[in-house]
Amino acid sequence: MSSTPSPPVAALIYGTRGIGKTAEVLRTDPTAVIFVPEPGAPQAARLWGIVPRVVVVGDLDDFYTQVRRLIDSGHRTGGVIGDDITVMAARTETAVRERYRDPRQLYGAILDKVGKVIDLLMQAGLPILLTAHDTPAKQDEVTKDLISGGPSFPGRKAGPRASSQVSVLLRVVP
Repeated sequence: MSSTPSPPVAALIYGTRGIGKTAEVLRTDPTAVIFVPEPGAPQAARLWGIVPRVVVVGDLDDFYTQVRRLIDSGHRTGGVIGDDITVMAARTETAVRERYRDPRQLYGAILDKVGKVIDLLMQAGLPILLTAHDTPAKQDEVTKDLISGGPSFPGRKAGPRASSQVSVLLRVVP
């Protein structure tokens, strides 16, 4: 048995909006701090009576800033949940679109911002779970290439790339 501590988990769970992804995660770790793009109590509060610490964020830059503040405040217990990373990424796309002429650079920058938050938490030894909407697989109308489904992010190939930034990827199905 190794005396080296296990690295914290970085997970992405995706599925249909409202299916209960965040509620189930909070049930297993009620001490987690949840970062949400919309004010209001998560469904877990209604389902399980859990009242988590909630931080409202706008986009991925705000998410990073608020996570940095949490770490700097000395928070060392429980995990961090980035609830609805799909919305945070879409807001980031809107905020930074004019800086990039090439869409690949734009979507790469958005994914880099997700990676920055994950790296920050990993370095602090805190587990992170991100939730996202899902995108079904489809065929490109022009090239006829199959575009795989997965987590929903701005950009055609961003979902699969976002999946590669985490150590655990889970899909919730009804």
